[in-house]
Order: sequence, then C-alpha cells, then structure tokens
Amino acid sequence: MRDSGDWEGWIKFFLQGVSNVSTDAFGKSMKIIALREKHRHAVIEDMRSRGGGASALLDALFTRPIIDVKVVQEITGLTHVAAGEIVSRFENLGILEEVTGRHRNRVYHFADYLKLLEA
Repeated sequence: MRDSGDWEGWIKFFLQGVSNVSTDAFGKSMKIIALREKHRHAVIEDMRSRGGGASALLDALFTRPIIDVKVVQEITGLTHVAAGEIVSRFENLGILEEVTGRHRNRVYHFADYLKLLEA
C-alpha cells in the first residue's frame, strides 16, 4: 500500500479480516450459549432436590473455568463438605474434570468450555 498507493485494496483487506474475526466470535458465542443451556438443564435435573449453589457454580465456571473445592466454597458460600459434593456431582455430569490426579487439593477444569475457547 505504501509503495503503490492502493488504499482501497488495503481497506478491503482490513475489513475482510474484521468480518472474519466477527463471524468467528459470533459463532463461538453461540456455541458457548448452547453449552451453558445444555449444562444448566443437566444441573437442574440432577440437583432438583439438592439446590444450594449449583447454579452459581455453573455461572462462575464461564468466568473461572479452573477451580478447586475452596473456590467453590467461596462462590457458593457452602461448607467444604457441601462444596465437595457439588464438585463431585459436576464431575459425574461431565461438566468438571479433575486434572491433578491427587487425592487432596484437587484441581478441576471445565473441559468443554476450554475446548471451545481453544478452537
């Protein structure tokens, strides 16, 4: 552009890039919304009689996809035992995956969401 003065070509190139990134971001956001709804329905069905922080945890996972039980306690305001039970239920539902392989101080991640962000 500097040498040939092709402003129109450069602007078209730039706007095509903006269009591509916008289309990708829109598609990814729609997938995130669908993932949230899928997991929300699973959590509601599984935790119908239990209540107590599951929805708050699910919402928090979209801003903090790597957690431990202590963080779940902070998010939900539950005891350590109750927070651990919710983590276990989320693990059984396939929402969380344990990544450390330890018996204590385990760390979990929201694998489906992280995969969407990486794609």
